[in-house]
Amino acid sequence: MKKFRNALVASLALTFILAVHVAAEPSSPAFSATMLPEAHDGDTPKLIFSARLWRVDCPEIGQPYAEEARDFTVTWAWGKPVRVEQHGVSYGRPVVSLSTLTGGDLALALVRAGLAWVEPRYNRRDEYGAALLAAQAEAKAARRGLWAEDKPVAPWEWRKSRKAAAK
Repeated sequence: MKKFRNALVASLALTFILAVHVAAEPSSPAFSATMLPEAHDGDTPKLIFSARLWRVDCPEIGQPYAEEARDFTVTWAWGKPVRVEQHGVSYGRPVVSLSTLTGGDLALALVRAGLAWVEPRYNRRDEYGAALLAAQAEAKAARRGLWAEDKPVAPWEWRKSRKAAAK
């Protein structure tokens, strides 16, 4: 099993290198990659490197629905080419949006499934921001995922309460 995983990681790394070489334009923050079958949590997929998803926040490990969000992220497009667009850096990791070559968007899919919050500090008033908010309202109304909880705690509030408790 370990040999298979190592071979899989090596082939995915080669695919990543080739995709970046073929698809990247020197002046563009967007490039293609292949997603690895791994993620720290729902909004931290492994793309040879760890990245943070732009505009959304998934439950942290230890919160309800954290494992579901992580598993969703891993299975969403692992092994398939994805388009990666970098929007900045946060906590030393690139902040990216991920979409499939057929147009699927990971952040939007996570929000629609009720496995992520739209992060109000980073969302913008544009078409994509409106789509994220509409998907969140739809998931909330349908009580999907974390919205099935009576009082779901947003990850930024959860982190804040854990810091306060540690003092």
